[in-house]
Amino acid sequence: MSSKLKYFIIPYIAIGLTMSVLFGVRYICIEPLGLPTYYGNPFVFKETSLGTSLAYRVDIWPFLLNIILHCLVLILIHYSIQKLIKLMRDSIVVKTLYGIIVGVFVGLSTIALAAEFVINSNEYYWQMEGMDEKAEIWGTEFEGEWFSYFR
Repeated sequence: MSSKLKYFIIPYIAIGLTMSVLFGVRYICIEPLGLPTYYGNPFVFKETSLGTSLAYRVDIWPFLLNIILHCLVLILIHYSIQKLIKLMRDSIVVKTLYGIIVGVFVGLSTIALAAEFVINSNEYYWQMEGMDEKAEIWGTEFEGEWFSYFR
């Protein structure tokens, strides 16, 4: 990855990872059924709409925190791989593999962003009512679980 291109690609992949919610924490209401499901990656930023499964409410502050966290992790991974490439004396195999992996993540991020902004109907809030407030109003609890779409 070229030195100037990484300043675009790393945040782009971080936004795609955050919006796709391929892994993270999911909070489901125990009782009564029908309350929204919350998603975090790791900060809870997204909830399902009560009206439709294709609509989400997105809290902007935790969303931005997730993007910053993913950027930091991706920067650490990038520099670790760059050191590995130098240790292996500029191995063409490692460079090619890294380029393919970055390309796949850019493609997945593009698909995730297209799904979020074209298919789903999102509402964005600076601060939405959280699950703790809803649990208190309804007299219920939310149960959290780690999830991944890969298992």
